[in-house]
Amino acid sequence: MIEIEEYLFSDYINWIIGDFRKLGRNDHYLKEILKAVIETTSSPVGWETLQKKTDIGSVNTIHEYVDDLKHSFVLEYLFQMDPSMKVSLLRQKKIYIGILSSITP
Repeated sequence: MIEIEEYLFSDYINWIIGDFRKLGRNDHYLKEILKAVIETTSSPVGWETLQKKTDIGSVNTIHEYVDDLKHSFVLEYLFQMDPSMKVSLLRQKKIYIGILSSITP
C-alpha cells in the first residue's frame, strides 16, 4: 500500500470537491456517496444499495454523481458478465476508487 502525506490527501479531496462545486453539485451528497462507495468497494452494488447508505432521496442523483466521479477519473465501475460473456447492464456492478483505494491518509 502506498502512503502519502495527509496534506496531499487533503489537496486531492479538495480538488474533487472543487470540481464538483463547479458542476453545481452538493458537497454533502458527494461526501456521502464517496463514503458509501468506499464501504462497498469491490462488492457487487446497485444504485439502490448506495442510495440506502445515504440520505439522498433519488437513485438518479446517485447515478449522476457516480457517473461524474467516473468521468473525473476518481472511480471506475465494472458491469458483471453473464456466462456467455455478455455484459449485463441490469445486474449490480463493482465500483473501485481510483487513487483513493491505495492511499491511507
